[in-house]
Amino acid sequence: MKRFGLALLALTALHGTGHADGIIPRGLGHPAGGAAHWYESGCCSKQDCEPVEPGAIVLTPDGYRVRYLTSRGFIAEGLVKDGTGAVRPSQDRQEHACASPARVICIYVHFGA
Repeated sequence: MKRFGLALLALTALHGTGHADGIIPRGLGHPAGGAAHWYESGCCSKQDCEPVEPGAIVLTPDGYRVRYLTSRGFIAEGLVKDGTGAVRPSQDRQEHACASPARVICIYVHFGA
């Protein structure tokens, strides 16, 4: 019983990360060789945007909570509200995020089934 209580306490402490194991999802960078991308210029550029691992973008009642380790080495974190133009449809059914060291610029998410 004591072991269960300690495990529950650990999970509660890590709840803010969105991951019980404490691992932050990562940005996956861009394909090598300068492959073409479909990110819109009004959102970001090839340097700012990348596909992200599952769990990096989580829908909450307040908007999309974004937290991931970018391929450029910094943690991007923020809340992106729906209806602001910063939430856009993904063209490949994978989630993507665009961030600078100062803020999350926009995200691409899959809508529908």
